[in-house]
Amino acid sequence: MKDQSWEFPGYGETRYPELPIEYVAAAVTENTIKTIRIRIKNGVSVGTLSPADFEIMDDRYNSPVSGSTEYRVHQIWREDDILTLNVAGLPYLNGTTYTIRTKNYPGCLVDGKHALVIRTRDIVFFDECEEEADTITRYKPPLLITERKTFPREYRSVTAECYVGIKGMMAERFILDVGEDFRLDGLTADCFTAYAIDERNRTMGSGRGLSLKDGKLILEVKDFPVTTKFRFVCFKRGFYRLGLGFTYREITEHKVEGTEGFAAGTYQLSDDFTLLYRLYEPKDAERPLPLVLTIGAGGVISGDNNITQLWSIQPLGFAAESFQKKHPCYVLVPQNKNVDFNGGWSRRHMDGCKAVIRRLIAEGKVDGSRVYFCGEGLGNRISLLFREPEFFAAAMLTIPVWCDYEMLSTLKDLPIWLTSNAGEQLRMLERSRMIYQHLVKYGNTQSRYTEYTLDEIEEMGGMYCSRDYHFANMLSYNDDEKRSWLFEHARKEH
Repeated sequence: MKDQSWEFPGYGETRYPELPIEYVAAAVTENTIKTIRIRIKNGVSVGTLSPADFEIMDDRYNSPVSGSTEYRVHQIWREDDILTLNVAGLPYLNGTTYTIRTKNYPGCLVDGKHALVIRTRDIVFFDECEEEADTITRYKPPLLITERKTFPREYRSVTAECYVGIKGMMAERFILDVGEDFRLDGLTADCFTAYAIDERNRTMGSGRGLSLKDGKLILEVKDFPVTTKFRFVCFKRGFYRLGLGFTYREITEHKVEGTEGFAAGTYQLSDDFTLLYRLYEPKDAERPLPLVLTIGAGGVISGDNNITQLWSIQPLGFAAESFQKKHPCYVLVPQNKNVDFNGGWSRRHMDGCKAVIRRLIAEGKVDGSRVYFCGEGLGNRISLLFREPEFFAAAMLTIPVWCDYEMLSTLKDLPIWLTSNAGEQLRMLERSRMIYQHLVKYGNTQSRYTEYTLDEIEEMGGMYCSRDYHFANMLSYNDDEKRSWLFEHARKEH
């Protein structure tokens, strides 16, 4: 953490530099902080600091916490470079943060020159502790992997094996390449606990199974949302292997079930632009076949690795074996490495997609009268359809993020099925409704609109992300009726 300075109230311009702290960790029970632990440099003396030398400030008001004498430092002790403060019962709800600091007089300085300032917003690790007073007093939360030189990795790489389902992309297991010489030595699945990297550091789950095979440590998990920011820490009371901890950044490979059939491709549209895409090509099916162009949400389609655009139920649903038996089709999934979250996809991205499709038509692989458009979130900018509505036979759109309503008159002959869900942001919901109303106003008698209720969302997958508009995408593309609806439509060849 940065070496900052603290100006104590009542001392005018007098400033005392803060003591450098490497990290802040905490033990919590039922949304209250029990102990806080910090690492300070060896050789730094904390002198005769006592609990009475500290005060706790509410960051919202920059004033001491009031309302209970319990909100104070109860005990303080040091072991080597670890300083632990018992603050039994400090609330930590709704993102409220506090500053625990030495009081505003020079006798409380560390080494006679530093202020000791601890901010709960800097907590980088949480662990559950028990309610018993003795446990609260003695228990110290684990160290966090902060410096690899202190806690060297015990693995060379991390692979996440995943699937895409009703709740998005989920990990089933993490495989750590630990080498042939690795030994478990008491290591079990419950040593691994996952924490969200956010303002709450909430617990996300723990390991369900653990095995070691051919130098690979296999950690089984259940429905773990791998696209969120998280950290796994290898620790339980009395046992820790901090070198086995990893974060989402250290995953070197995602193996996603169902993506194997998508071949990587590129198309150079101009000297300064090359489209990246993945293409699913059916096997043993009579050509020419329909093609579905799918463009996912901004967070999925952005990048330049030509793989993450597949991390969506949308393309995988069309390529699923069960669906391909009924409706064999090509599935084109482009990637945008420079997503503009205000402007979305540029004309040249769409021109690149159409060029790839026209090449497949010319090769006799794709039926030019049965090309379909599917979009989610940022990826379904309906403006893409304005430019050449005659190119597509039908479209499925989940929550268009922008639309010029007057331009919808150009789409009066294009069958469009819009979907949204009632738990999304109101402005997004109203936008979807307005688009449908204008399609009807301009004479589009083939358009449809589905708005999922919160009850339907809970029935299909719980309230996991009921207030996320992308949940409508999960429901839509798990629905064979909606996907099959596309294939009922055909247009004149392009």
